[in-house]
Amino acid sequence: MSANKQAIIKTLIILSCFVWLLPAKADETTSTIDVVSSTPEITTSTTDTVTTTPPTDTNLTTSTSDTDLTPTSTVETSTTTTSIIDIVTTTIFNTSTEANTTTEQVQTSGGGNAQTQIFINNSEINNAVQKILNFLKSNQLENGSIIDLQTSDWSAMSFGANNTYANEIKNPTLSLYDYLTNTSITADTGTLNNCTEYPRHILGLLASGTAKTNAQIIDLKNKIKTECLTNNQVGQAGINDDIFISLALLATDENPNSEIIQTAISTIKADQQTDGSFTWNGWSGQDVTGAAINALKYASGFGITIDNSIFDKAKNYLHTTQLSDGGWGFGASDPLTTAWAMYGLNSIGEGQAQWMSAQGKNPWTVLTSQLTNNGYYPSPWSADGIDWFATKHAVPAILGRSWPIILAPLASAQNTANSVSSGGSGTPSTSTQTTSIIITTSTPTTTPIIITLETSTLDQTTTTGEVLGEKIIREEIIQTIISKPKKLISRNTLPTNKTELAQTTQTELETIKPTVLPEIKQPTDSSRNTIKIILAVSGGGALLIGIYLGLKSLKK
Repeated sequence: MSANKQAIIKTLIILSCFVWLLPAKADETTSTIDVVSSTPEITTSTTDTVTTTPPTDTNLTTSTSDTDLTPTSTVETSTTTTSIIDIVTTTIFNTSTEANTTTEQVQTSGGGNAQTQIFINNSEINNAVQKILNFLKSNQLENGSIIDLQTSDWSAMSFGANNTYANEIKNPTLSLYDYLTNTSITADTGTLNNCTEYPRHILGLLASGTAKTNAQIIDLKNKIKTECLTNNQVGQAGINDDIFISLALLATDENPNSEIIQTAISTIKADQQTDGSFTWNGWSGQDVTGAAINALKYASGFGITIDNSIFDKAKNYLHTTQLSDGGWGFGASDPLTTAWAMYGLNSIGEGQAQWMSAQGKNPWTVLTSQLTNNGYYPSPWSADGIDWFATKHAVPAILGRSWPIILAPLASAQNTANSVSSGGSGTPSTSTQTTSIIITTSTPTTTPIIITLETSTLDQTTTTGEVLGEKIIREEIIQTIISKPKKLISRNTLPTNKTELAQTTQTELETIKPTVLPEIKQPTDSSRNTIKIILAVSGGGALLIGIYLGLKSLKK
């Protein structure tokens, strides 16, 4: 046998063995392809309701009729951008101060000793306010009044400072508003000084939602101008009447250059003492100093010239007489003196940080710490143990407000105006449902677009009058957060009205669907067996052919 023939036989035998082994290897070489299907990740989060007005270039507001929505900027998002569409529909009936949950304590150092400053947080402030207002409400009589006309006027200012209208305070059917608008100042109302009663009642009516053009207010103004200016003197001696007459007349659009206002303001300024204090007809007091600051600061907003040195000297007087517990009083802090001093501080925009005592306390400490759980300030001098003067004056001071407290006029036949009065910051008697769509982007150099749609206005003049706090009648929050590819948002792509906006949003949601990979079928057990049989037969046939050729070559 030649060497070539032997080589051929060996090759055939090796080939046959290899082919024979193929069925065994089939199980090992047939791999399973795992299909991983995934749904685009949807991230959920809660977006805070926007309560402030966005800049003009990014805030689009419409009334109940369809109006074109035209943004002033184009925002291009990256491929990893998560577009957040947050639709918020709220109806807020009454707004209270935002609440914190803890008292802030700040360590300060001076002269080598560390000092803790205790700030009264908003939660404590709100709790104190609600206690006082609930107490006042609990003393309402069937005719709608709270104790008497004087207390009712001041109570209306307390409720108004909390943006609560007097027509909401009822017992059981007549409201505080009913009483104030149907009561005239007479000898039967306990009048001691008409030139104090007239302006106070005006301020009470303004805080109740009565328009400044109301006939009752106009009548009171006329009485002030005819009865309370005599021989270059406004009201009685001292500056108390000057303070409240100037506040009431300016709040109701009296000409700032009128004789009575100019006389009142000049009298107040002339009363300031060398130590910076103002007086009760010659007797210095922190309370009347605060009231004078309030009146002068308010007057300055109408173009009346008030030198800043007047405020600086008054503040210096209050700083030097402030007691260690943060308040003011004669020997010990009392809430009435402290509250009136705070009206002045509030009017010039100063708060707790500017009025810390050496012991780290401030005026808000006094008004919150001395209040009883029943919502009043105690007094050892009154028969019922209640300091009514302090209780009815405390709420605006605690809330950082100053005189006058003015709410937007209620819609009634008595009122001839429905716009917000220029002298106050109250909440209107109607509330608007607002839809906000906030589109955020991960691109750090772009600004979110905030689109606000004011969709309807609800009349709140027929509410139940339940007290108190923040009343949110209805709040529906629909959040849809969509992960989607790069998208260009521009003038041309935004909808032009609310109907198109809703349709566009629905279309966007329907077109965003998970990507589904095509199904890849896996080999079954039966198909694997078939493959094995075919490979086995093929291998056997190849082996037989190899043996035949080998034997044939040997014979040659």
